[in-house]
Amino acid sequence: RPQARQVQTVTLNWEVLSGYIEYVGPGHVAHIACPNQFDECIYVHPSMAGNLSVGDAVRFEWFQNSRKRPQARYVQVIETARNVPKGSLLTGYIEHVEA
Repeated sequence: RPQARQVQTVTLNWEVLSGYIEYVGPGHVAHIACPNQFDECIYVHPSMAGNLSVGDAVRFEWFQNSRKRPQARYVQVIETARNVPKGSLLTGYIEHVEA
């Protein structure tokens, strides 16, 4: 009979959040920025990344993975980057101003 090995628990969270794709890298790994909820980007596994593009507005569920980091699942594009008004999803702060 098959036996499970190296079993790790994950914390599931069924809360649906929204954010935007901040990074898409080799192998279709992606990161979601969700600044109102998290200080760090949310990892998107390549199996969930599909055809995501930087700037896409997305809705997703998340869980805490085995590395205790937030990871997205069921990522759904709400609006593609080309349809989002420039700058409308970006938030941040001014770090330095030169006189």
